[in-house]
Amino acid sequence: SQDVTKADYCFGFLDGYIAAANGICIEGVTAGTMARVYVKYMDDHPKLMDADSGFGFGLAMNSNYRCHK
Repeated sequence: SQDVTKADYCFGFLDGYIAAANGICIEGVTAGTMARVYVKYMDDHPKLMDADSGFGFGLAMNSNYRCHK
């Protein structure tokens, strides 16, 4: 179904981001949690809804999982 295809795309996007993550501490964070963080961030920053999805997602992850070394 179309919903399954969209869900697969979403989790593929998250898996790709996890594999390429640089400068954020997401070890042990599930894809489901990351998706909820992204949705909340977009709710709080609606002007970013028109931006590239990778840009908005990166901002959401950086604001919530930034490494403090």
